[in-house]
Amino acid sequence: MKIPAKAADQARIISHRYCQFIICTVMLVFMACPAEGLDLTVASRQIFHYSRLPEALYNHLTEPAHTALLQSMNRLCLKEQHPWFVLRTEYELSSLYCDGNQLTANKNWSASGFAPGYKKFASAADFLNAGRTNIKGQLERFDFSFSMAGFDIQIGRQPVSFGTSHFISVIDVLTPSQPGYLDRSFKPGIDALRVRTLAGITGEAELIFAAAPDNNDNAFIGRVRNTCNGFDLELTAGRFRQRNFFATGFEGERRRVTIWGELALFQRRNEEAVFGGFSNQMAFSWIAGAERSTGHDWRHGLALMHQDFGARSAGNLAEVANTLPLKQGWVHTAGSDYLLINTERKMNPLTTLNVNIIHSLVDRSSLIQPQLNISTGNESDLAIFAWFNTGKKPEKTPNSLQIHSEFGGFSNGLGLIYRVYFNN
Repeated sequence: MKIPAKAADQARIISHRYCQFIICTVMLVFMACPAEGLDLTVASRQIFHYSRLPEALYNHLTEPAHTALLQSMNRLCLKEQHPWFVLRTEYELSSLYCDGNQLTANKNWSASGFAPGYKKFASAADFLNAGRTNIKGQLERFDFSFSMAGFDIQIGRQPVSFGTSHFISVIDVLTPSQPGYLDRSFKPGIDALRVRTLAGITGEAELIFAAAPDNNDNAFIGRVRNTCNGFDLELTAGRFRQRNFFATGFEGERRRVTIWGELALFQRRNEEAVFGGFSNQMAFSWIAGAERSTGHDWRHGLALMHQDFGARSAGNLAEVANTLPLKQGWVHTAGSDYLLINTERKMNPLTTLNVNIIHSLVDRSSLIQPQLNISTGNESDLAIFAWFNTGKKPEKTPNSLQIHSEFGGFSNGLGLIYRVYFNN
């Protein structure tokens, strides 16, 4: 017997709310249990941004040109030290009000956030979903860690990152953040098992299993990290989303210049279109950059990026945007080659000005993101930001929309993020 869609949705909502009740009950039980140490943190982040789409894009989509978005994310974090294990729990209650077209949030990277992660077990619930307003809860972390026979074992929902954590990454494939996303205070967790041990005097070896909703997409990854001649090195290899990959990352300093980079080799899926590269079976991605302080509180950075998954001409951008790497969220840009520029100025002990530019070498378009970071207290800060695009704008034709550049079709906008933390 087929269950009506409305009844199925109602059953799903009830099931998820029941799951939320169980999660909250478990958290309260653990809070009541005796522990050698208990750290409690409450983090509140308020985000507002206003944006405007290019004229041809909103006319083609018959959607509002302007979007105002107000988001509140409030997270309760617990760390409990027990005699033989450590328990970490983080629960986030968030609200979102969007006046306009939510597509705009997907056309800029300041509000888009993180790609969908490896959450095998449903732990989110919509408490209110009424038109422009959404309130939901999500368990973002619930993991146990303990040591046994020379191994550190961590199991449960937890954040996992790869690479050098600069403006954009090519090897952070499990829950990568989109370029320019400012609220990286808390990374979403994934359902994973990690086993770590020492490798040499300063190194660490690790095995990671991450569970996806579809078992075929499960990730099995090995990683080795070490320090060599002042450089932090990382080697990563394994399988995720039904493709094998090998990657390396490095970061260090020579003559007051910070040098960093990431390189990755990915297996192509049989159903994927090939837009270029050295092989029809493998795709190569890399990014490398350098940063240096130039005095008077200035610091500048420059990087180059290449990816075989990307388009070599503007005519292929729309087709690339529908490929698996971009739809799955671990590749963010549709072109093949980019120049990245960063300039930072410490204006006073409490205020820093930062400007990031990502420039497409394929179609000569750019996305420019200035931001002003202000410390408003020991446990609070405010970031005021904007983003602007350059490049040929999309054009509406009688039957379609012509895309002439990657960033020319992005929105322009401005916003702010206020963050405050309360510790026990």
